[in-house]
Amino acid sequence: VYVPEEVKFSSPLTWTESACISGEAVYLLGAVRDSKTYEETLTLVRVPLEGGKTEALPGFHPARLEGATEYESTGGYLRPGADGTLWLTERVYISDSGSFWVLRQLDSEGNELSSFDGSGMKAYLGVESIHDLYCDGAGTIFGNADTGALLLAADGAVQGEREGGEATSPHPITTGDG
Repeated sequence: VYVPEEVKFSSPLTWTESACISGEAVYLLGAVRDSKTYEETLTLVRVPLEGGKTEALPGFHPARLEGATEYESTGGYLRPGADGTLWLTERVYISDSGSFWVLRQLDSEGNELSSFDGSGMKAYLGVESIHDLYCDGAGTIFGNADTGALLLAADGAVQGEREGGEATSPHPITTGDG
């Protein structure tokens, strides 16, 4: 029988959007609100499961987009990856283009190892919306769009599609057996 264990911790986050366990820590993605300007900054926090100090990861910064000047990273989905890495599907909003996803692989300190810019994916795929992107770590990107599930190569080329209508809430994960 599974018996949960309570881990008490403090966090600098004003709100939390996503969390995952990787190795011996829980990672939390959320925002810290400036008490004077009320501006929020996307932040990644590590909470050691065996106790210790909760810390905002020093290497983490919201997605940086080439050529874009007016954009905001507004959250996303955090998942564990292989070898202690993390996968972040980050929601980005550009005032004149709308919102889209950037899929990023991060190390355990929050430093970006790789990224996939999904800004042109809706037009390229001919879909109205993409709800999620996820990478299995072997280079295959899974997409959840309003038309169904998509398999994409690392360059965004469609490898397969399973039509089936809109599925707005399922978020793919890799199970323990791969």
